[in-house]
Amino acid sequence: MLSNYLGELMTRPYVIGIAGGSGSGKSTVIDALLESRFGSEMSLLNHDAYYLNREQMPPMVARQENWDHPDALDNRLFVEHLRNLVAGLEIQRPVYDFTRHRRSPEVVLVPPRQIVLLDGILVLAIPEVAELIDLKVFVDTPADERILRRILRDTQERGRTIESVIQQYRATVRPMYDQFVAPSRSRANLIVPWDGPDHNRSAVTVLLNHLGSVLDPR
Repeated sequence: MLSNYLGELMTRPYVIGIAGGSGSGKSTVIDALLESRFGSEMSLLNHDAYYLNREQMPPMVARQENWDHPDALDNRLFVEHLRNLVAGLEIQRPVYDFTRHRRSPEVVLVPPRQIVLLDGILVLAIPEVAELIDLKVFVDTPADERILRRILRDTQERGRTIESVIQQYRATVRPMYDQFVAPSRSRANLIVPWDGPDHNRSAVTVLLNHLGSVLDPR
């Protein structure tokens, strides 16, 4: 059975899921992977692009504006697109407008490549997504660092006020982290600890060495 599994990995894309709390530094790890020698062989699928329009969300999730709940996202389409990429098919990834909380009419073409990177706080927390991931990575960063990064991102990139970011963090972000994101850490094959100014270089090196052992024989 092991030989059959390894043989399958040699012929289909290798899926890496990178999870962790909002502001944990997932993008830093992903950027380092995309800038590596394997970068040209990677397709990136952002879970954040698959948010539902507000009226499509369950009423409780919509009323709370709970963007950190799994039901706020179109997981059916996300799984469908991931399966298509693994099958060697190009997909049309949606574009989400965070200033209007609606899906844009635009799409982004994502081609199939040898490695599929999944980025999202919940990619390990949703069973139907997690079961499709070959290597599960959790970026583990202290809560104070995560909220500071979230404040900077949401005020600079999404036109939010500091007060609204803090209110949302207390109302939904922290509870959803405790309920869904933190428990998904137990599914990870690799835990990436926060290491300040080093930007997780040691963990990225481990990841790249692993990719080399998996992909170079192909």
